[in-house]
Amino acid sequence: MSHKPAPGDLEIISNLLNTWSIPNETRKATDFLNTKQDLVQFLKMNKISPDIKVDITELKTFRGDIRKAIEEQNGEFILPWLNLYSVKVGLEVENRVPKTVNVPVAENHLISKLLCVVVDAISLSQWNRLKACPDCRYVFYDHSKNGSKKWCGMYAESSEGRACGTIDKVKRYRERNKAKV
Repeated sequence: MSHKPAPGDLEIISNLLNTWSIPNETRKATDFLNTKQDLVQFLKMNKISPDIKVDITELKTFRGDIRKAIEEQNGEFILPWLNLYSVKVGLEVENRVPKTVNVPVAENHLISKLLCVVVDAISLSQWNRLKACPDCRYVFYDHSKNGSKKWCGMYAESSEGRACGTIDKVKRYRERNKAKV
């Protein structure tokens, strides 16, 4: 599915969440993060060192909790992970202007690195714009002016694309008109 990417490293979170999806063809949940090879492909696609420490089972649990945090708009799913993999705040100075940065305490650990991305997104008010389509559950970044986008797409832009918004509108239209008949 094509989409405008999320800002900065937040796209890595989106890519991780979309390793679990509901394809058009089958409409059954499919997990694309099962083997060491799947993990290596994910790391390569996101330009992350293959030497980074990660356990696939733990990463999938993390993915599930982050997905719940987005779908239910409930940050409490993130808190246990921050207790496991703390993030410390640092300071960078660029052109004499100070800026805070979140730094993983557990160096060279994927979940710790991803938590820094999540905390950065929260502090930059970008987190609430990461959304999951209510139909296919594809995760996307809402670039709309007012942040009100609900569906992954209104039009199937490619053979893999979905038109979840249009499908829902047609369904609701038919339900309304069925009642009139």
